[in-house]
Amino acid sequence: MTVLGSARQLTIRPLIAKVRFQRGLLAQLLGKLGLPDTDEQIEAKREAVSAVRRDASKAAKFQVVR
Repeated sequence: MTVLGSARQLTIRPLIAKVRFQRGLLAQLLGKLGLPDTDEQIEAKREAVSAVRRDASKAAKFQVVR
């Protein structure tokens, strides 16, 4: 995974450096999109929204209308 540099020293293969850069860039861009990381996070958010709606529905049922 190394090659000889211009001064005959061992250096990392240029392709490896490019791959590292591209992986970092991809991680940065995906982070900016704000996508959920896992299916568990999606399910947790769905359950939280459902609970809020359920509580709001219960509260609306028991309001006294004048």
